[in-house]
Amino acid sequence: PQWFKQRREWQGRDVSVTLMLDYAGPPGPDAPQQALATMRGVWDKREEWDARMREAIAEDCYQIWLDNWRDESEPVIDREMFKARVVLDDLSFAPDGSFSIIYGDGDLFWGHGMSVSYDPQSGALHAEMFG
Repeated sequence: PQWFKQRREWQGRDVSVTLMLDYAGPPGPDAPQQALATMRGVWDKREEWDARMREAIAEDCYQIWLDNWRDESEPVIDREMFKARVVLDDLSFAPDGSFSIIYGDGDLFWGHGMSVSYDPQSGALHAEMFG
């Protein structure tokens, strides 16, 4: 297989976890071990990573929600409440150290999801809305 998928618990929530072995082309013989090492590195610090990923989403999406998506009949929520509303659904880890996380919108963006990707070369997180 080019990937392995399972369900695991992440901070009290059942989520999908995928090791993407062919993310950067045909997998090498050590791709499963490398992808698993990426996953373990994130898993061991999941509270820290979850906070960083939620902050990346808030950085890119909070003002957009305020300006364009918030129903005017609903109260304004602050950034911390915004970050708490998004729901982690799926984590994918690659042998090259990169990973991406999919969050549900928590009814903030009318069903659109958000993706956060990590680039191990720069150490940067990139968030975007999709759907």
